[in-house]
Order: sequence, then C-alpha cells, then structure tokens
Amino acid sequence: MKINLITLHTSEMLKSIYFYEDILKMKIVNELRPDENMRLVFLKGAGDVLIELIEDKTITILDSVSSNISIGLFIEDMNGIIQMLEEKKVKIKSGPITVSNGNKLLFIEDPNGVKVEFIEGKI
Repeated sequence: MKINLITLHTSEMLKSIYFYEDILKMKIVNELRPDENMRLVFLKGAGDVLIELIEDKTITILDSVSSNISIGLFIEDMNGIIQMLEEKKVKIKSGPITVSNGNKLLFIEDPNGVKVEFIEGKI
C-alpha cells in the first residue's frame, strides 16, 4: 500500500498556497471548485505524495486538529533551508537539532498550524 495524498483543511487558502508553492517549492497540479463555498488545490513536490488543500467556507476549522499533524520533508542542505526560511521570514519553531542517528531536524508551521519537519539525513 502506498500513500498518495495528504489532505489539509484551511481557512486561509491564499496563505496556504503561498506557503506550499513559494516556500516549499511545490507546484499546483490541479484545482477544483465543487461549489461556491469549496475550493480544493492539489500540490506536488519532488516525491509522489500530493498535498490537498481544502477550503470550505461552510465549516469552522478547529485549531487542535492541525496540532496532531506533521509533514516530514527530506532535504540535502539544512543551512540552505535555514537561509531560505530566514529570507522568506518564516519563523523557525525549533531546531536545528542533531538526533542520535546523526540526522538534523528543523521544525516550522504552515499557516494552518501544521508542523513541517525538515530532515537532513536518512531514516
């Protein structure tokens, strides 16, 4: 079984698109508008997994939901990521830290409070 899609609900679609497109360098591959209250945007990075952003103006997003989600991104250059985040004025929540296997970790949050973890190294 293979994971193909991670769905994130947002109340700030434009901020979310900016974050995933301009900061994480993902590309929009599809966009749907099932009705006037709902917008779905699909983004793809270097791997096979898509991020689906859903904005539904008929529901309220709970802050606590996003606190249980995190997305891990493998990178090759932690210093380059730090520099890019500083240039884009993205707040680093914690790190970089080095864990027992030698991997370096750095954490930020997307506009919806979803934790994004940059991992330099291997599992």
